[in-house]
Amino acid sequence: MSMFIRLNHSLQLQFDAVMTRLAGDYVSKEIYFLEGDELTAIGRPYSIRIRLSDGSRDNDREYEQWEGLDENTIPEIAEDTLRNEVLKYVLMQLRIFYDIRPVADEYMRSVLRGKLNDKLKFYDSLASDEPVVSFTIEGNRASVEDIMIRVFDDSIISDILLDTDLDYARRLMGLLRYDEALEQFLPLVSRVKPGSMLDTELNMYIGEIYYHIHEPARALEYYKLCNPRYIDDIRDLNIRVGHCLLDDKAGLRAGLIKMYYRCILNPTYKKSIIDRYDRLKEQVASIYDEHEARCEEAGAEYLRDR
Repeated sequence: MSMFIRLNHSLQLQFDAVMTRLAGDYVSKEIYFLEGDELTAIGRPYSIRIRLSDGSRDNDREYEQWEGLDENTIPEIAEDTLRNEVLKYVLMQLRIFYDIRPVADEYMRSVLRGKLNDKLKFYDSLASDEPVVSFTIEGNRASVEDIMIRVFDDSIISDILLDTDLDYARRLMGLLRYDEALEQFLPLVSRVKPGSMLDTELNMYIGEIYYHIHEPARALEYYKLCNPRYIDDIRDLNIRVGHCLLDDKAGLRAGLIKMYYRCILNPTYKKSIIDRYDRLKEQVASIYDEHEARCEEAGAEYLRDR
C-alpha cells in the first residue's frame, strides 16, 4: 500500500525547510508520498526519498513523472489530528538525525514522544526514536505508513474518554484521592478492548488503587488482566501480585509491610507519613527483602498459571 499526503500550511513549511537544507536546488510541490517507511518529498528538479528506518536518502522522479498523482483527490492532513502529530514527530526525528537546527533537546524530545504515545496507545501503538523513528503496533514493528493508516479515525480517543480526563485521574491518584480516581478509571474499562495497551494501563492503575484502600483481592482481579506484552517491568507486576497474595499472611508485621510497600508505590503516601517513615523502615528492615522475594516468586507463579 501507499498514500499521497498533502500537509497543512504550518507542517508543509517545516518539512520543506528540512528538504531544502538537504538539497539546496530542491523546489517543493507541497505533496508527499508515503510507502512503508519511505517518505518522498515530491518536487523539482527531482523528488527526495528518505528511508525513515535508517535515514538514508536518494533522488526520485520529478513532479511531472509521478503516475497516479491527482492533486485534487489528496486530502490535507489537518492540524488538529493525530496524523499531524505523528508527522510532527517524524519531522523532529529527521532534524535530529540530520542535525538541522533548531533541534529539540533530550528532555523536550522525551516530553513530545510521551505526549504522542499517550494518544497512540489508544491504537495499541508506540513511537520510539531508534534509529531515526520507529513504531510498533500491538508490540510488533510497524512502518510510518502502517501508523498513518491505523490512526486515521481520531474519534476513537474521544469515544473512549467521553468526559474523562486521564491526566486528572492520574493526579487524583498522586493526591491519594483514591475513591475519586476510581470513579474516573472504572467506566473506561468497559470502553476499551480487553488486553489492549490502554486496558493494561487502566488495570495497573485500578489494581494499585485497590491495594492502597486495603482491598488486595480486588487489586488482584485487575492486575491479572494486564497483558504482559505491554508491561515494561514484569518483575514489578509480579511483586504487585505477590503483595496481594501474601501480605495478609505475613503475621504480626503484615500491617507494617503493607504500609511500607504503599510508600514505595506512591511517593505522596510516603510524604503523608514522613514523621513515621524512618521508624517504619527500621521495623521492616529485617524481613522486607525476604518477603518481597517471596512476593515476586508467588506473583510470577500465579500469573504463569492463570
